[in-house]
Amino acid sequence: VFSQRHDHWNPQVEKRFLDQVRREGHRALLAFCSPIAPRNDEALAASAASGVRVIHIDHYREQLPDQEYLLPDYRKAGHMAAVELMLAGCEQIVSVGLATAAPYGLLHQRGVADALTEHGLGFDLARNRFVIPPAFFEHPESVAALVATATGAGAVGFACESTGLASSVTRVLR
Repeated sequence: VFSQRHDHWNPQVEKRFLDQVRREGHRALLAFCSPIAPRNDEALAASAASGVRVIHIDHYREQLPDQEYLLPDYRKAGHMAAVELMLAGCEQIVSVGLATAAPYGLLHQRGVADALTEHGLGFDLARNRFVIPPAFFEHPESVAALVATATGAGAVGFACESTGLASSVTRVLR
């Protein structure tokens, strides 16, 4: 088991692990690999060529991997969340995400934008996007901006790209 999160997306440490998996002749690898360059596509391909069954999970890139994969559909999740909020009577839908441009967040945001566009509301970054900065609760101005967004005209719904962000929004708006 290797989690690059403990190494802060360190591709070199990840490559050593992938090489070890291949050398030791493991039968399979559930891969949750770093999206940071240099990516380890060659090490993954070498593992697959040596007989290691590589299955990617929770992929952080917009392109599909070369090996098998089990991927959450972040774009569809954003789309479905926005539609559910519209059906619940929300007049404004806000996509809530982090300041980083992680592919899963961009895909979630695109799904929200797709739903709003399809249903005639349109998507405007200034109106339909709220970015949660690092150390959010240490920034009173960001917390106040979230409250102001929530208390704007009409019913506002928040489509958060993670449960952690949903918890932060809920904590502020209670």
